[in-house]
Amino acid sequence: HESHIQSVAAGPSLIIQQPLHSYLRANARSESFMISKEAMDHDDDPEMEMMISLKDQPFFKQLFSWTYFRSSVFFWICTFVTNFYVSSISTELADVDQYSTAVQHQLTQTYTLFMSCGVLASIFSGFLIDAFGVEIVTSLVLIFGQLQMVTVLFFGQYQAMMVASFGFYTLFRSFLYPVFIASLTSRLGFKYFGILLGIGFAISGLWQLLMAPLNDAVAGDCHLEASPDPSGDDGCFDGYWISLHLLQLSVLLGLMIVPFMDYRAKVARESAIQAYHAREWHHDSGLGLPIDYGSMSSM
Repeated sequence: HESHIQSVAAGPSLIIQQPLHSYLRANARSESFMISKEAMDHDDDPEMEMMISLKDQPFFKQLFSWTYFRSSVFFWICTFVTNFYVSSISTELADVDQYSTAVQHQLTQTYTLFMSCGVLASIFSGFLIDAFGVEIVTSLVLIFGQLQMVTVLFFGQYQAMMVASFGFYTLFRSFLYPVFIASLTSRLGFKYFGILLGIGFAISGLWQLLMAPLNDAVAGDCHLEASPDPSGDDGCFDGYWISLHLLQLSVLLGLMIVPFMDYRAKVARESAIQAYHAREWHHDSGLGLPIDYGSMSSM
């Protein structure tokens, strides 16, 4: 068995640059690799292509895959939303002017405290990923972001609800980074993990350059008032914060397609593998040649 594995790894049809070196296992090839190898040896069969794991593909195949693109877009948008809120919360509270200056200061202190405690939520996110899978926890991340936006939009005039929105935000931000890292390792493996993660973070950083122009575009001028009128009748412009949060909520709702498509791709590959095993069993059991499902579907 060991000699067979070595011969497979050294075979001329292995065009994937030995990505299984990235698996943290000693002297063993995974079933995923063996299935991918079998599929690549039958590259003339389009049905077999679905069986090839992205973990067993070369770097550029992973980089330009839809899987990496979906995970990255999810991460880029969510990091922008979370980081923008950090940079603009004081301005927004002053513009909207629903609270006195003292209460605004108290809310920002509470927000900072919640942010500091977010590391505890990151530990919990790892447990949930192990227990329920990346797709479920990705959906949960988006739901936390949506709950934050809904709370700010419809209940922002209540101080207790604003504190609750800080809790949703903390969960949103703290779950985001572990989920992105887990999505890369679980779907793309470890061989190119470092550079793929670095590219994702670098592009995310470039997006952050848009935060200052966006803040200038949506901010009003109430925060510039030295002594804002608590009644809100000082005639200042309170900005476009409501419109921004509605847009953010819509985008976060739209991103729910990402975990759905990831789950669908996962199920499609598992179905292809099961169909392959069924055909192999049918052939090896002496019942005849593998079934031609294409010809059967045309009957």
